[in-house]
Amino acid sequence: MNYPQKHYEIVQNLLHGKFILQEDEVYDIVVTNYQFYIIFFKEGFQHNLVKTSEVIYLSSTNTNEKFSRNLMLILAILVDNINLQGKDLYEELYKSYKIKEIELIIKNSSYKNVCRNIAIESLLKNDCLKRNIINYNNDYDTFKFTSAINIFLDQAKEIASMNDIQS
Repeated sequence: MNYPQKHYEIVQNLLHGKFILQEDEVYDIVVTNYQFYIIFFKEGFQHNLVKTSEVIYLSSTNTNEKFSRNLMLILAILVDNINLQGKDLYEELYKSYKIKEIELIIKNSSYKNVCRNIAIESLLKNDCLKRNIINYNNDYDTFKFTSAINIFLDQAKEIASMNDIQS
């Protein structure tokens, strides 16, 4: 069988939780072969291939991973903090952050106990970086979220708004 160009790279990246960003070379390869990859991942792995205008990723209901939950908790606190300050959400989310800034926001949050067991630096520098969710700048020790964050943002907003509903 003839597979699309860079098939192995595409499969490895997606199976390891990496988001393929629209600016990545392999994004166009997946888009061109989209129907093939939908069937490939559904029949081979019971995963759903999801394509937006910004990213391509796999989703599955058969998971027990904690990464998504932890990232959404951190985002929920960050979104809540941005809302409390009355700042523009998207403008604030796409600026550069230092990890210490995020840790301070969480420490000063009324939700800090929810995140007490999350290794924030490791989550961001290791897990988010390898999944294309952030770009890390070693020279300035800062990071910026990529467009992949939008996948988590909608759910994080829901978590943050749960407090408003309960109040």
